[in-house]
Amino acid sequence: MVYKKLGDSIPFLKRADSRNEKLCEKDFDPDEIEEIPRIRQSRPRGQPLLSRFVGWPVVVILGQLVLQILGWGLFLAVKVRGEIPLSLDAALWVKNNPHMVTLLATLISTTLAGFSSLQSVFDTWSKRQHLYAIRRVSSATLEMACRVNPLLPRDWCADLWVWWTTLITPVTITISSPLSGSELDLSSPILHNLSRGVLGNCTYDSEDFASMGAGQLESGYTSAKTYFGYPSILTLMDQTFNGSTGGILPASLKDVNTSTWFTSSNTTTILPRTKMDSSSRVDGLSANYSMEQQGFTANVSCHFQNLTNETIPDLTLSQDTVANWTRLSSAQVPVTFMAVSTLCPEITLKNLTYAYLEPDSNGTLHYLSFIACTPGDSNFRDGIYGWLSGSVCTVVPQVTTVSVDYGASINARQPSKRILQDIRDPAGISAMQSISWMFFYAQAPLSNAIGDQLASLAIPDDKTSELIEQYFTGAIEYSASVFRACLSGTNATFSDGVPANMSIPTHGTFNTETVGWAYKGRETQWILLPGTFIALATVVVVLVALVRHPGSIPRESGPFDPSDPLHLMAAAAAGGLHDTFHSLETDELKEREKLNVVLTSIPGRGPALVRAEEYQPIFSDAFSPRSPYGI
Repeated sequence: MVYKKLGDSIPFLKRADSRNEKLCEKDFDPDEIEEIPRIRQSRPRGQPLLSRFVGWPVVVILGQLVLQILGWGLFLAVKVRGEIPLSLDAALWVKNNPHMVTLLATLISTTLAGFSSLQSVFDTWSKRQHLYAIRRVSSATLEMACRVNPLLPRDWCADLWVWWTTLITPVTITISSPLSGSELDLSSPILHNLSRGVLGNCTYDSEDFASMGAGQLESGYTSAKTYFGYPSILTLMDQTFNGSTGGILPASLKDVNTSTWFTSSNTTTILPRTKMDSSSRVDGLSANYSMEQQGFTANVSCHFQNLTNETIPDLTLSQDTVANWTRLSSAQVPVTFMAVSTLCPEITLKNLTYAYLEPDSNGTLHYLSFIACTPGDSNFRDGIYGWLSGSVCTVVPQVTTVSVDYGASINARQPSKRILQDIRDPAGISAMQSISWMFFYAQAPLSNAIGDQLASLAIPDDKTSELIEQYFTGAIEYSASVFRACLSGTNATFSDGVPANMSIPTHGTFNTETVGWAYKGRETQWILLPGTFIALATVVVVLVALVRHPGSIPRESGPFDPSDPLHLMAAAAAGGLHDTFHSLETDELKEREKLNVVLTSIPGRGPALVRAEEYQPIFSDAFSPRSPYGI
């Protein structure tokens, strides 16, 4: 029953006679087997080369080809396009489900790595060598192969999942699109030659602007805080700036209604003068852009000086106290009218300032006055602002080139280029006029807002001049931004906004952050090399096996599995190895490990393991000795 069952399960144990009888017990009798002559291996009928690829060889080759097309195709597509973004919905899903993305990418990459790994090479090599090889192999080697094959863990075939994961996993990318536009050129000769009447509303009457009064004091205060390392932001025309405006007009990509910012009976709008090619823009998770724009600033230098009516510059202080002015129905207090003036050597901007002051409980007046005069500026103080001392500041306007980053807030970086401007130019006049009115409105009967801001920073005495300089610089840059906005609106100074002959081009980059694939350089190519090498090695092994070993086991014998003990027993019996091992003693087993055997096919018996010295191949490249039987 044992042999009958063995014969039923292994097709090649059947005899090749007309009765097709199964093996019986005597077929395994040593005496009977000894009488059976050794059969010389016959050459199988040659097959056309192309027909040998039918079956698993073409599957292996095409499979590796598909994997390489997939990998290199994705790489080349990303390299050619630079970036391949996901759709907005897909990008949002990837961002909100990072663990699921990792899981899917790992599963896909592990699967692909399994098909492109060394496992395919091992399977191809072992099957071809064990089934069709004509070279002798020791029984120990055959035993090792048989033991390793079924025990080989299949999870190691995913060793190449790393490069597949790196290739297919979407990452955060930034897609850049060019921006271009134009804006008001503050250095334009045409602008300088315009009459006071044309520019009067934007140059001399800026104190009436709601936009100027809303952030005028904050501009200087924010600039000073930033200079001394304090965090600070500034809001101008619904835009948030870090530290200072830099004298720019924000480059908007849409219409901006400015009617409420300026005193005008008309509806004014700043048209978008910065544009981007719509075909290059993609919807992403977030966006920001940067521009190279023209800014405006001033080089402010101050020094302390005790000013009187006899100094240069001179300063004249006049006071007139009116006693018992009625402030409330039940209280009367003295009010002092104070006027500060100077003699300006050139064009007078604001050589006189005044204020109505009320003394504190000790009878002290607290004031901080400012006079704008060409070519210098002066301030005068008393009371709690006496620590500032009298000072003279020189202001040199400059047109700059500024790199501006637009995001959650606007960051105007340090100017890369500066061009000196005359203080008499429209932008310079507007700046000095605005500072004068800023000090005027900051003075209250009991205090001065600017003085309080400067005192709140608690700067050492030796840094006081720098504090004043930075305060003035920020206020001047703010005034330049308002001046630009005033001239850029439609239905105002110019009916259609800034004329083309007074404009300067701007350029920048619009950056969209999303999820997808991006080409990061040549090092990306190294990711594909391991898989490519494995694919080439697999194809080479298949081709060599097909070309050098054209024989095949007859199909009627069924597949031979060297890892199956029943198949090995049948092959050993068919090849006459029944008397090879005499005992299980250690010395005997070690001696038999030196035995060389050949896996061949015996007509009528199928696969057979025979001694190498008894085997006579018929192939031209065989090297085994002839069988002693002479068959």
